[in-house]
Amino acid sequence: MSAPRAAMIGSFALALLLRVAWVLVAPPPEASAVPPPTGTSADHAAPALYYPDEQLHWQLADNLLHHGILASADRQYAARMPLYPALLAPFTAAGPDGAAAARLLQALLGAATALLAARLGGRLAGVRGAWLAGLLVAVDPFAIFFTNLLLTETIFSLLLVATVSAACSAVQTVRPAPVTVLALAAGSAALLMTRPSVAALLPILWLLAAYGATGSAGAVRLLSWRGLRCMTASAAACALALALWGGRNLAVLGSPAWLSTNGGITLYDAQGPQARGDSDQSFLKKMPAVAALPEVERDRELGRLAREQMLRDPARVAQLALVKLARTWNPFPNVAEHRAERSAWAGAIYTLTLLALAIVGAVRLRRTGAWRLMALLLAPVLYFTLVHMIYVGSVRYRVPVMPLLAVVGCAAISPRGPLPPACPPAAT
Repeated sequence: MSAPRAAMIGSFALALLLRVAWVLVAPPPEASAVPPPTGTSADHAAPALYYPDEQLHWQLADNLLHHGILASADRQYAARMPLYPALLAPFTAAGPDGAAAARLLQALLGAATALLAARLGGRLAGVRGAWLAGLLVAVDPFAIFFTNLLLTETIFSLLLVATVSAACSAVQTVRPAPVTVLALAAGSAALLMTRPSVAALLPILWLLAAYGATGSAGAVRLLSWRGLRCMTASAAACALALALWGGRNLAVLGSPAWLSTNGGITLYDAQGPQARGDSDQSFLKKMPAVAALPEVERDRELGRLAREQMLRDPARVAQLALVKLARTWNPFPNVAEHRAERSAWAGAIYTLTLLALAIVGAVRLRRTGAWRLMALLLAPVLYFTLVHMIYVGSVRYRVPVMPLLAVVGCAAISPRGPLPPACPPAAT
């Protein structure tokens, strides 16, 4: 077994062990009941879940399996993007036991993220880099914690690392293989169908991959055929996914709702007059007229009100941005009951260590000329930081980018001398 492959398998095994152990020993949530959708004929047993977002995901998945339509209990048809509920749907057939099986699947997905991080680390900084990147992702306390929640963090982390890995392959190889182009395209579409917030990031990744792709003489060309192929295939995959999703929404809602109908309420949650930087959507109880609007109209109205508030008081927008920045990158959990636990210190030490390694690794990458790879790895970190300075800030929103920071951090311990070039010369 080669040394990098051993690092990948070792990271995968450790990550899987830690995540499965947490799923098995984590304190159970208080009993909760997910109500059946209005107008359905059957009441399906629901598992005990921790948070309202988990309940919504389970409702969507349950209705998709049992009634053939993606809808929440209160008949919202585009409240979330469809990929994660579709992943959960088969597990709802087992009722409450299905949630436990879904969490074990997420343990497997989290372990796969560690494997991919080790592969990227090995490409960037050799065997030691593979081990460090893989182990850092494997032991991430926050990623382990979210494995046990039916939220999108785990699958989104895997898809993000896989997509960035494919973009890095396009940068590092003179002739990107068809599988690389396919992986970049499929990963981009899957990311978009999981979280709409990624929409503006994807073109940035495509441009970076296209700029890094080499021409026939080994020179970097922005408009090389190989670079354009990556961009075109990825854009086409996303366009197809959006066309299918928008067509379905047009049929059931009368509007394509390209990026779900959750954008308006999320922006108002983050920028409305009641906003504090965290998420608390109880404001809808004080807005009965808006809450009674149809799904699409409610989304548009809340988005309009949020933008008006932002224009009225830009100083408050800036002030809230700093609060959200602190919440997103807080080394400790923001929730008081989690912050009081001893595990919070483990999370804080991990986060600060990883950030320190990432800073050193970024400096090293820049000095060795691998700036295109560094840009691909750090672009999602900067992007989601900025996005959640506008929208709600939370530790959960940094979880998917932590594996990328681990890969950058592995360059901090790479052997002396230049790292492998980002764009090796073409064979003669």
